[in-house]
Amino acid sequence: GFNLLADKANGGSETVAVTGQPFAQATRFTVLKATPQPWDVQALITTQDDIRKGDRVNVSFWIRTAPGSSASGKVAASFQEGAPDYKSFRYETVTPTADWKKVDLSFV
Repeated sequence: GFNLLADKANGGSETVAVTGQPFAQATRFTVLKATPQPWDVQALITTQDDIRKGDRVNVSFWIRTAPGSSASGKVAASFQEGAPDYKSFRYETVTPTADWKKVDLSFV
């Protein structure tokens, strides 16, 4: 699952029930305020296996705004190495809407 990296003053997360989708639960991320850096509130998933040069990595996730929310924002999906360099392989910005949307990303 996700690990949320954020100061509690900036955001939080919780598991919520979902109906009418091919999944029964989702993680709701709440960003309480704009932060100086986009990585001040981030959800982190680490891979189970090493990724080697030439490997194709496919990532899918579903996204939407919270029901009844008038908030707007963007989600940046960044796939990168860990410390110390944080080299990015793919960076994509997604704007959630009120309807669930599946996002498929891949990189080599």
